[in-house]
Amino acid sequence: MRSRNSEIFYPENLLEAQNILKDYPDSRIIAGGTGYFFSETDRCFDLPEFILSTKKLAELKGISKTERYIDIGAGVSLNKLLSLGKKNIPEILYDGISKIANPHIRNLATIGGNIASQRGRMTLFSILLVLDSKLEIKTGTETIWISFLKYFTQKDEPNINTPSFISKIRIPLENWDAWKFSVFNSYTGTNEGVPGFSMLVKMEKNIIMDLRIAYTGKNIFRNREMENRLAGHSLPLGSKDINEMMDISMEYISNIQDRNPITKKRIQNLIFDTLEKNGR
Repeated sequence: MRSRNSEIFYPENLLEAQNILKDYPDSRIIAGGTGYFFSETDRCFDLPEFILSTKKLAELKGISKTERYIDIGAGVSLNKLLSLGKKNIPEILYDGISKIANPHIRNLATIGGNIASQRGRMTLFSILLVLDSKLEIKTGTETIWISFLKYFTQKDEPNINTPSFISKIRIPLENWDAWKFSVFNSYTGTNEGVPGFSMLVKMEKNIIMDLRIAYTGKNIFRNREMENRLAGHSLPLGSKDINEMMDISMEYISNIQDRNPITKKRIQNLIFDTLEKNGR
């Protein structure tokens, strides 16, 4: 540790945490700490002046489920979520979590930490985006619910102009006929995090009734207009459908900014591979 002394707060309830945040707005929120400490490359950690630890906040470790959605506390570990099984959380989320690091890291890492990582958009970002998740946000004075997409700006900064932290994630529970999740490459140490692709498909009598596509890398990509235009086609896809859908998807995907020239083509291929696989 470097010479600067750090003050660490251990609130025992959310109200106390909010009051600390109000009095010390520059506090760094730390749960499992995996995101923060793994980003430090020096032998000595450069700790923030004020740290707000969520370790004692039992409210952040709760899970509740209804027929329509599941609420997950931001402090719930990734392994705890895996222990719920595929019947209790969306399969695409289960698959994404299982691809993160190893069991030891997943015991420490939390879902809130994966979302709010200082290292950029991490593994679960595109999944939570495509699932239309919502976030419960605590500021120093109030509680706010906001959609996952609206919470972040394109620069990865929270879209709330006051110090805050994520307290709960609400994930809708819907039946999807097909899904696809792919990580484009492992974490490289840049602030772009882990580029990921997620896709959900709902069908009725071989007709695509609903389709969602999300990509998170240098940009956050989710376009409902594109999804609506791609829906309505019948499976299996004929050559005319393929050409039409290729043109529609590229019209929107071309706006994605990515240093890798094959990223856009790979996204397009993942879309059609998923549709063709489920149209056979």
